[in-house]
Amino acid sequence: MCTAAAVFVALGCLATPIAAQGANLPPVSCSPSTVFAGTSASCTATGSAGETFTFRTTAGLGTLSASTCTVPATANSCSVVYTGVTPSQDSDPISYTSNLFAGAGATTETVSAQGNSVACAQSAVVVDNPDLCTATFPTSNGDTASFFPSTATDGTFDSSTCVTNPISCSVHYTPAATETPQTINAFFDDSATVATVLSVVHSVASGVTCTPSSLVATISATSCTVTVTDTTPAAQKPTLPTGTVSVTTAGPGSLSNSRCSLTGNGVTSSCALSYAPSGIGSGIHVINATYDGDATHAVDSSSTSVAVAGHATSTTMVCSPGVLAVGQSATCSATVSDTAGAVTPGGMLSFSSNGPSGFSPAACMLSGTGATASCAVSYTPHKGGAGKQAVTAAFGGDAVHAASSGSANVTVTHPEGLSTATSVSCSPAIVVPGNSASCVATVRDTGGGGAMTPTGSVTFSTVGGGTVNPSGACTLTGSGGSASCRATYRPGAGAADTQTITAVYGGDLVHEGDSGFTNVALPPQTGVTAVVSVVRGQVLISLPGGGRAVAAAVGPPPAASFVPLKGVTRSVPIGSTLDTRKGVVRLVTAADDRGPLNPHHQTQSGTFAAAEFTIKQMTTAERLAAAKRQHRRRLTGIPATNLLLTNPFSAFTHAHCGRTRHPGHGVIRELSAVAKGLYRTVGAASTTVVHNATWIVKDRCDGTFSEVGRGSAVVQYKVNGRQRSQVVKPGQSFFVRRPFLPPIRKGR
Repeated sequence: MCTAAAVFVALGCLATPIAAQGANLPPVSCSPSTVFAGTSASCTATGSAGETFTFRTTAGLGTLSASTCTVPATANSCSVVYTGVTPSQDSDPISYTSNLFAGAGATTETVSAQGNSVACAQSAVVVDNPDLCTATFPTSNGDTASFFPSTATDGTFDSSTCVTNPISCSVHYTPAATETPQTINAFFDDSATVATVLSVVHSVASGVTCTPSSLVATISATSCTVTVTDTTPAAQKPTLPTGTVSVTTAGPGSLSNSRCSLTGNGVTSSCALSYAPSGIGSGIHVINATYDGDATHAVDSSSTSVAVAGHATSTTMVCSPGVLAVGQSATCSATVSDTAGAVTPGGMLSFSSNGPSGFSPAACMLSGTGATASCAVSYTPHKGGAGKQAVTAAFGGDAVHAASSGSANVTVTHPEGLSTATSVSCSPAIVVPGNSASCVATVRDTGGGGAMTPTGSVTFSTVGGGTVNPSGACTLTGSGGSASCRATYRPGAGAADTQTITAVYGGDLVHEGDSGFTNVALPPQTGVTAVVSVVRGQVLISLPGGGRAVAAAVGPPPAASFVPLKGVTRSVPIGSTLDTRKGVVRLVTAADDRGPLNPHHQTQSGTFAAAEFTIKQMTTAERLAAAKRQHRRRLTGIPATNLLLTNPFSAFTHAHCGRTRHPGHGVIRELSAVAKGLYRTVGAASTTVVHNATWIVKDRCDGTFSEVGRGSAVVQYKVNGRQRSQVVKPGQSFFVRRPFLPPIRKGR
């Protein structure tokens, strides 16, 4: 066995390394590490400044530019140049290895040099099949190389010469019809001839067949036969191929043998094996057979394929409950059964429906024993589908099972979506421009299918001169059957007395859309505007100049013009009439003369029910005129809000008032109130003045009744044309008798 320092030739080792001296081991390296004969490499030893290194090579293998080098004072290494030489021509070498020694140590660097050579692409060739042979001469450069066989009967070249580019070139060699090895020779200039030996073999044809060619994974197997036939022409005396065949497969499965020995007679031999698929894989399993050849026959390969199917399966589906509303959930269970064996199906099931819906999770993992496996998901129908929907479970198969699917029908109520109700509230409901109100939109599920929390977003918009932040949509949050979100509203300069804020809900997967609105008002202006809002029930309003309700003392009222008071809050003109017999209203009026845009402007408010009444209040100009008439220089006190009780014709009929000396005690109209501020309730027989109180005023057939619950009141009335007054304390009442005669209709 040659050592790492030996020169390698075709016949063995010619030399061994020359031993180094000393114990130091300075590092040495050469670049490049491989050179051709006649080319050079730079070899560097690393050490201390002033240190001298001695270089030498394996005996006779290459030359050095110098035998020593000294490390300069400003460096840590020094170098010499190594030049490769052509090996001994007598040995026809291909290459050699030279070991470089530096200094007194044993550290070496190996440099390889390439010599002359000739080689062919195939070491064993078939008769009449050309082979590509390449000659390499490191010292040539565009010169001519010559080829020739050892004997005249060995074979022929397509060209006996070729030109190296730069150091090698190739020709094609066609072997003769002989079973003896044939030698290829090449030479360049006066160099020694180099040679390589080719063996000549017979051509063969191999094949593999499997029966049956269609299988079921883990259940069936196939028997395969490999044949190898010598296809050499009869004149060249074909013989029986011998040796072994290697068999492989890329599909999941097992072979009875991965290698089988050929037997036969004549020119054809064969061997047999079996293949059993363990899984489906791609569905097509390829079986490859490779003949390894023998001393007189070439190698060859062939393949065949078999189709592999999985076990047949069936998938069944059950959903419970079978009837549900959009947004509600049903549990859908699917079972996959192996109908061809007893292997447990595995893998994932995916789910779908023929209507808009959602599944949680979207797919589930099968689990089970024996021939069945199952899993379940939650199915939720969404709006927009049909009343009956099919829910399908799809099994995509696994390593040994084929795919299958199954469906179940469910009945969906409210397929159009669950109805919703959207409401908006803003606080405060009265806002000075420059200030802001916090507005909340609430969406409730009113579909009757359960407390499904609405999701999605609400978009706000305004009419009347204001802005909403966020300007886009806000996202709902909540639980149960209700969800809400919040925005900030800010009225702008020049905003209308009443501004409308609208919230639009676009719906979600199960809910229909809806919208709602509310109003925000500017502060009331003394004697000009009031702000009213519906607390509960139905409240009607008649604006000044078109009303049916008038003061009872005036006479029969004109035609009706009451309309429902829409919106939670709105600004109305002073002189408007409210009908609160079926509801409760909150009334806000000015409590000073500063003006509605003054940040210190004060208001007074109260809740009123059970009556029709007209709102009256003196304007600031009217108050100033009255103050001058009373010789006062400035305004004092709170501007009183006057509530004038009114009545329709039907009130007298319902009270059963008579036109005699005994008119009865029936109630024609009444007002129930709780308020902070200064209020004057004008009845038929008296006026009740309160400040921060709870009170009731009733106009009866026989007079006006006043009662105070909290605070105090002053009842003003006339006796024989003279003005009288009575203080009514908490818990007390006062009655002013004066028959309240019903008006007479025309024509009676």
